[in-house]
Formats: sequence, C-alpha cells, structure tokens
Amino acid sequence: MATATATRSTRKAATPASDESRMQKIADSIQSTAEKLRDQVSSNVHDSGVAAKVRGVDVSIALIKMQRSLFDRSFKVLARLQKYSDKLVKRHIQGAHWMPNEGKDIVKEWSHMLNEGRADFQATVDKSYDLLKDCLERIRNEQESAGKKKTVAESAAPSKAKGTSKTKSAAKKVKRAASVAATA
Repeated sequence: MATATATRSTRKAATPASDESRMQKIADSIQSTAEKLRDQVSSNVHDSGVAAKVRGVDVSIALIKMQRSLFDRSFKVLARLQKYSDKLVKRHIQGAHWMPNEGKDIVKEWSHMLNEGRADFQATVDKSYDLLKDCLERIRNEQESAGKKKTVAESAAPSKAKGTSKTKSAAKKVKRAASVAATA
C-alpha cells in the first residue's frame, strides 16, 4: 500500500510538468497552424488582387475591340454614303452647262480633299486604337508578371522564426493557464 501511495504522489508531481509540456505542444501547434492560415489567406488575397487587375485590363481590351469594330462598321457606312453622294455631285456637275470649268474643278478638289481627309482620319483612328490596345496588353503582361514575381518571392521568403515575442507571450499565457488549471 505504501508503494501505491508513492506512485500516486509521483504521478501528482509529474502531472503539472507533463500538463505544461502538453499544453506547450498544443499552443505551438495552434500557433503554427495560425501562421500557416495567415500566410495562405495573405497569398489568396494577393492572388485575387492580381487576378482582378488582369481581368480589369482584359475587360478594357474587349471593350476597345468592340468599340473599334463599331467604329469600323460605322465608318464604312459613312464612306459608302460619301462615295455615293460624290458620284451624284460629279454626275450633276458634268451635266451642268451653266457652271464654269473653274467651279467644276473646285467641286472635284473638294471631293478629293474629303476623300483624303476621311482616309487620313480613319488611319489616325486605327493607329490610335492599335496604340491603346498595345498599351493595355503591355499593362496586362506587367500585372501578370508582377503577380507571378511577388508570388514566387513570397513563397521563397523564409517564414517567421519561432521564438518571437508574440510566440513567447502566447506560450507564457498557456503556461499560466495550465498552472492555474493544475492548482484548481
């Protein structure tokens, strides 16, 4: 019976220390899990931010393509209308014996200038759309590469070393809670 009492007393004496070490292991496990979750959330937030930026540029590029298509169609209709009206005016002038030759030359020159102006305007707008599309695609590629670089840099960065002040203070709190629980 004396040995049973001695065993109980050694168990009671060993219990607070083993409880503290067990509580410390649990605290460390919780701490490491929390750090992993924080890193995952941070990474997911960053990835979604990069994806949103890239998607925004993609939408802008699609809108520019649609606007260019609408402009091209409208401009083709306008060009056909201008050519048709030009033919009508030329036909009317050829039959107008009352108009002097200088007047006919002026109308022909106006028609020529209008056609050149329309062609120059279309070339300028086409060049502007191409420059805008190239700029947006460059921005998109920069956003993608910046996101990839940052993701690679974050994954290559060493994680926080254990034993920081936050970890130590959390461990102290767990030890105090374990000692209070053991005394109660």
